[in-house]
Amino acid sequence: MTINTEDTTVLDGQSNAIINNALLGNTPLVTYKTSPWNIEKLEQYKELNLPEAIVNTDGICFAEDGPQIIPRDEIIPVDWGQTKQVRVGTSLYYGYINDMMEGVGAGWVYSAKLPTVEKLKKPIKRADGGYYRYRVVDARHRFMATTEYKDFPCYVVEGHEADIDLLAQKLNNPTMHEKKKDNDDASVMATVQEQLGWFDKTKGKKGCGRDVKSIIAYLKDHFPQTAKNDRKKFADRCLSAVGILKDLEDLTKADIAKLLKEYHPDYTNSGNEDNKGRVGHSLRIGRNYEQHTAYIDMAQSQIKYSKKGEFPEQYFIASFTMGEGVTKQPTTENLDQKRTDARYGLWMKDFVEGLCVPITRMHDAGVLVEPKVKFIAQNNGKSESPDNLY
Repeated sequence: MTINTEDTTVLDGQSNAIINNALLGNTPLVTYKTSPWNIEKLEQYKELNLPEAIVNTDGICFAEDGPQIIPRDEIIPVDWGQTKQVRVGTSLYYGYINDMMEGVGAGWVYSAKLPTVEKLKKPIKRADGGYYRYRVVDARHRFMATTEYKDFPCYVVEGHEADIDLLAQKLNNPTMHEKKKDNDDASVMATVQEQLGWFDKTKGKKGCGRDVKSIIAYLKDHFPQTAKNDRKKFADRCLSAVGILKDLEDLTKADIAKLLKEYHPDYTNSGNEDNKGRVGHSLRIGRNYEQHTAYIDMAQSQIKYSKKGEFPEQYFIASFTMGEGVTKQPTTENLDQKRTDARYGLWMKDFVEGLCVPITRMHDAGVLVEPKVKFIAQNNGKSESPDNLY
């Protein structure tokens, strides 16, 4: 595992509420009981008590090797509401906490998965002169159930806030071995919506892409039990909540052809003539490489017909692409304006005048040169060396 050092917030999610509570000294003096856990036994069972989600979440690393027992007064109190709460609705279930307290009193199960805490990127000074250095990522109930003791058994992790957010939810994924309440759809949806936001904040380096395919892939990777019978519908709901509605379909060229055949048989997007003698081409707007391919198809088609002295009407059947690589996502709010902007001079302005005409002028002026081509080694049959270019 590696940690991404990018930071998009000043205190990486540490809110003013934490700081205010710390400065006001709202931490009661507590007389703790002797801790019931043993670090040697925790380490003995580390292959069993390590939550798998820590290992399987990119961008997360251990701040300390192996299981730890850390001072409780260095952990931000859970009842301040600053933990990585992933459940939508009730924050804490006190009946569950009371049951846990009885269990801890009877004896700590060393093979059970340990709580996970995040090491703060910037410690927060307390009114008593000490510092808060950690925040609970998972196991709020276990934290509350062990408040009688001076320290807390856990794994300590670090990572970008987006990865910590994801880890918090993944640690709640149901398993065959733990009595853990299953993730509900609303909680996973809230996490996906957070990750859509991180995708924007980090310019696609973190989080989840803002399109159906990306969300489906994200669910398969991180939440395989959520909406497994209809992930597309679940993805539509996630996008709907952030303004990218499900009626904005990301249509492929084949999808467009199918719709034309069924609803608009007088048009085509194949580059061939339709039944009225016009020539239609597919244009998916949003990614430069796809647009340029369509522009070149249009140019080649016009050249082909002009050589025969024919000048049929030529048109684009267009749609907007979504997701990774698209800088300004289409929504129901901006789609009409994006269509209007694209209708007037898209091909002529962007391609012909923006690219072809300058290239032609450079050619006529004798300043356009043929670029050199170097080939990477690939002919093993002739013993080409990878440290040479050919």
